[in-house]
Amino acid sequence: TDEKGGEYDLYAVWKTNTYFVRFHGNAEDVTGTMNDQSFTYDEVAKALTANGYTRIGYIFDGWAANPTGAKEYNNSQSVRNLATENGAVVNLYAVWIPGEGIRYTVNHYWQNVDDDDYTLHETQPLEGTTGATTAAEANNYTGFTAKPIVQGTIAGDGSTVVNVYYDRDIHNAVWKDDGKVISEVPYRYQQVIKAPDEPGKEGYDFTGWTWEGNTTPVKAIQDSVKMGTENMVFTANWSKKIYSVAFNTGGGSTVPGQTIEYKEKVNRPADPEMEGYTFAGWYTDEAFETLYNFDDEVFNSFTLYAKWNIKTYTVTFDSKDGST
Repeated sequence: TDEKGGEYDLYAVWKTNTYFVRFHGNAEDVTGTMNDQSFTYDEVAKALTANGYTRIGYIFDGWAANPTGAKEYNNSQSVRNLATENGAVVNLYAVWIPGEGIRYTVNHYWQNVDDDDYTLHETQPLEGTTGATTAAEANNYTGFTAKPIVQGTIAGDGSTVVNVYYDRDIHNAVWKDDGKVISEVPYRYQQVIKAPDEPGKEGYDFTGWTWEGNTTPVKAIQDSVKMGTENMVFTANWSKKIYSVAFNTGGGSTVPGQTIEYKEKVNRPADPEMEGYTFAGWYTDEAFETLYNFDDEVFNSFTLYAKWNIKTYTVTFDSKDGST
């Protein structure tokens, strides 16, 4: 103070204000801590404290003045006079850029052959940007059709997994006889084919099934026969039944028997002979009641019986002019 005739001059004393910068990680998954940084108003520009936060899958880009704002300050940027009031707090918020080349996993599951569960077939690593939607795509697998894919959001720590499910294609095993469908059964791709009960046909023996790639009839379908990528047609095969026809000559000359296929006709043999008898035809019964018709078709095995008529002779007596 200065004294002037009883008067005093008083001089203001100014103390420079101090303020603080408070750093915020600005995300729930941020790790690390940072202390408040003290600044003095009008001092020489001072560098902001170097960023001490980390966020997996993100790159630190700088500081913003509000949680959703654009970057205003770089890391460790020199600043001054961010506030004027003493004790003020300046809040700065970390700005994060999503990282690129972040890995995520795509699992490809195949439907099981014999139930509705799925089994992991292969795993595929992909890359994307943190926070972006995954771009998983279905692979092309013979005999499978992919179901709709539920995409996810790429986590910065690489933990994102997308599951892709594939159903087996379904085709029919078609069983035919004489060109007509007798059974049609749906099967999944690679499912073992099971044969139906053996069919029957009058006058024929069932010899087995044939299909494309297998021309030899088989009755038992092996477990190696599985549904492919299109309908499989199985055809019934038959052989005519063979019947035996025997000829009983009843003491006459031998007549060989014959083997006759179903619905074919017996070949009329040469007539047998027997001394003292005349052959009178072939009969279906030993009582000689029904004469066999050689135009009839054969439906079973049987024996034909030769009928004989005894020969008769005339004896003439020559009396040489004597009495008759």
